[in-house]
Amino acid sequence: MPYCRNCPNNRYFGSSKIPSVAPTANGPLSGICADFAAGEAMLSITYQGNDKKALKMAINTPRDYFDICLKCGGENIDWHNSTIIEQ
Repeated sequence: MPYCRNCPNNRYFGSSKIPSVAPTANGPLSGICADFAAGEAMLSITYQGNDKKALKMAINTPRDYFDICLKCGGENIDWHNSTIIEQ
């Protein structure tokens, strides 16, 4: 499971590879967001108007995509001790 080294977040992450489709001053940091469970599985994923190819790539290779903490905005994400459960 990913965790942020800047804050205690180990659940909500976004991707710098998929920008928000409607960036605003208070808008989301990413066009795709994932909620990870303590058991290392991805509980849910939300994407905002991005193509389905990008969504599928993020689901299949989350370590390559989810690199932004949605709690603090930090990009110091550690996947070192993670095992992704295929769904």
